[in-house]
Amino acid sequence: MNYYVTGMYDFVLIVETKSMQAYEAFSKHYLMNNPSVKQFYTHVIMDSVKLNFTVRFDE
Repeated sequence: MNYYVTGMYDFVLIVETKSMQAYEAFSKHYLMNNPSVKQFYTHVIMDSVKLNFTVRFDE
């Protein structure tokens, strides 16, 4: 998945790999060695706390 967003980042990519070694290989191949990518940041999900996009607001 990827999203074109506003703010500090231009795009958010959600990448799922089997291991950190697999992510490292992905990032080297598709991000680090890509002259079109100026910089990128990695955020690792530790645990999921919400599995849907529903947000309830009580009035």
